[in-house]
Amino acid sequence: MPVIRLTYFVDGRSCSREFESGIVVIGRAPECDVVSPGGMGISGRHSQLHSDADGWTITDLNSRYGTLVNDQRVTTARLTHNDVVKLGTFDVRVHLVESGNVTAIESTQPGDVSIVNSINIHDYAQSMIVSDEIVELDDMADHTPQVSAVDRQSSLIRAFNRAGEMLLTAQGLDEMLDSILELLFSTFRCERGAVGLYDAASKRIDLKSTRSVYPGDEIRLSQTVTGEAVDGKNCVLVKDARRDNYAHAASLQEQQVRSAMCAPLYRNGNVTGLLYLDTLEEDSCFTESELEILAAMALFTAVGLEQILLRERLQKEERDRERLSRYSSPAVVERILSFAGSGKIEPEEREISILFADLSGFTAMSEKMTATEVATFLNGIFERLTQAIFDEGGTVDKFIGDAIMAIFGAPLTQADHAIRAVRAALQMQEALDKYNFELFGTYKIRMRVGVNSGPAVAGDIGSLQRRDYTVIGDTVNVASRLESSVALPHQVVIGPKTYEMVQDSIECMALDPVRVKGKELPLQPYLVLGSR
Repeated sequence: MPVIRLTYFVDGRSCSREFESGIVVIGRAPECDVVSPGGMGISGRHSQLHSDADGWTITDLNSRYGTLVNDQRVTTARLTHNDVVKLGTFDVRVHLVESGNVTAIESTQPGDVSIVNSINIHDYAQSMIVSDEIVELDDMADHTPQVSAVDRQSSLIRAFNRAGEMLLTAQGLDEMLDSILELLFSTFRCERGAVGLYDAASKRIDLKSTRSVYPGDEIRLSQTVTGEAVDGKNCVLVKDARRDNYAHAASLQEQQVRSAMCAPLYRNGNVTGLLYLDTLEEDSCFTESELEILAAMALFTAVGLEQILLRERLQKEERDRERLSRYSSPAVVERILSFAGSGKIEPEEREISILFADLSGFTAMSEKMTATEVATFLNGIFERLTQAIFDEGGTVDKFIGDAIMAIFGAPLTQADHAIRAVRAALQMQEALDKYNFELFGTYKIRMRVGVNSGPAVAGDIGSLQRRDYTVIGDTVNVASRLESSVALPHQVVIGPKTYEMVQDSIECMALDPVRVKGKELPLQPYLVLGSR
């Protein structure tokens, strides 16, 4: 038994409903299965459709103005594919679809098939043998539309060859879409055109490239046409927008559009955008054969779009990997990318440990060094300190002059973040000692380290132009104060929460309570003596 699809217009927008079986009531009442707008001469419960083993039947429910099938008034009638049902002034086109398949819609506007024609893009893609795998664009060149004129066929082959070249050689999305629109203008007798991308989540079409032969012209797409293209997955041809059946399409009338074509960018069952062309000229109406050409070009473009978006996604992932590798160990980078969707991490509150380390004695020494010598010296130190942080699974948040800030417990959850942070601090002191003896034979450069644990907001934070992964909150501020105001050179000082978490593994000594900016009560710091 076929599925029935009902296509109709509400407030100038094409709507489509499908029913597999049962009873379908059409009328003005809100409880009906298909609800028509008011004021169209339709009763509350106007007609009823019901299914049986042989198909679908429509029955008039004693409506005031009756039910017409193909302009013939009926009480009960068997429905066939492409019947037009009239309920008052509310027209419904009937499409009978075999279960699991999609049947091409010949017309989205009942009454006059010559005004609007369409090609179902799914069926057309199948006829071109476009597989579900990513295909090479060169392979699609063999599937050009069939036309009768030899010269026209030659020009089409040249056009499709150019399309393949453009899609394969474009360096970016914008360049590709601009090139496609340029090709459309050289192929069709059009005056205005647009290429748009479709966002299924917001159901919005973003025009990425537009072109018009009229200076200062603003192209506005008809919701009637684009709705049929995107929602119905159909390539739509409007032969003459001035005809009565398109009087409701306000944007077409306001822009004085004579003829238009629109084809969805269809790939693997999804619509990702559309190609749109129109003309205002009296003698430049588009034809069915041109619609078929546009449909093929839309399939080409959809494949090219998929490939270029994949390329850009891989390039972005590589940039994210490169950026993250400067702050985290390779193993952590891969886990972050897998966990956070290409490196973007939304801010959230986490339990973490923060480490601040600052070099002591470096400022005085750097005054006698050139800028190049300063950079080389710092790079040598930071390379060793960073490796100690990476060894404990930490993330370097930032370098601040001759200081360094590191995070443990974010972006990846680490239950033992406190012990990791303290162990990293001890390894950092040891690494700096070795570097001192390598260069000077003594402790010339020393380091203060402060570690604090607790809640903080962690995630990508910043402006639209630049966002970086970081942490903010009172826990971070206290860690900074412990390093700058409590720790002495060559010491590691930790906060009370960190001490609670590491006291079984790390030997510590309580220091005198200190007042820290932003805290009402004195803070109890602890000096780290070493591992137990």
